[in-house]
Amino acid sequence: PDLLFSEIDLNKNKYFGLNLTNYDLSKRDYKIYKTQQSIKGTIASLALIFADYPDNTNKNMLDPICAEGVIPIEAAFFKTKKSPYKYIYDKLLINRIDLFKQEIKKQLGKTEQSFFKEKTKSKSESKVNSKDKKIFCFDKEFKNVDFAKKNSHVCQMTEHIEFSRVDID
Repeated sequence: PDLLFSEIDLNKNKYFGLNLTNYDLSKRDYKIYKTQQSIKGTIASLALIFADYPDNTNKNMLDPICAEGVIPIEAAFFKTKKSPYKYIYDKLLINRIDLFKQEIKKQLGKTEQSFFKEKTKSKSESKVNSKDKKIFCFDKEFKNVDFAKKNSHVCQMTEHIEFSRVDID
């Protein structure tokens, strides 16, 4: 079905829901290389929100046991103010319903595509100075650091993260 409705009965109240995405928003397309210690991107994002990282992106962030790099990648999304869903924008059900497209334009004051997709920048603007790298991704196993680099490359966040293999005693 194209539209999925749900109903929840809670304390004699009925709540109706409408799935506007038709896509599992907990899935992260950049997670190609995984480890046994893998965590979901939504959990990593929520941990960063609880740690108040979105309001402090100018501060350093270190993940000493990064596994496949989910937490540093989600931190890079916060830092760059980009959506992890920018590449699936065309798949979202909300794009195919004119009423919602008009409402998004009205509420945001932008086109719906600029909400999810980044604006094109010149090459000089997109370069990141090594001093600006404040997200550090460390692990004791080279394999995990390699997986983290590859996953960040998939979502174009490699230039915002510093990767290194270190032994932590």
